[in-house]
Amino acid sequence: MIETQVSRGTRIYEKVVEKLKESISKGEILPGDPLPSERQLMDDFGVSRSSLREAFRVMELL
Repeated sequence: MIETQVSRGTRIYEKVVEKLKESISKGEILPGDPLPSERQLMDDFGVSRSSLREAFRVMELL
């Protein structure tokens, strides 16, 4: 779960992006691997659907 106490200027979706990037760099998520369902990721990260979707939008731009 992502820490919900976010420092000033840091948004929750940014924390999700960092966790996803970390998982990719560690090889936990490989190219072509399906991601867990949106509901599962929301539960895993402890975030709302809107925060998760915003993180996905940011990841698409990277």
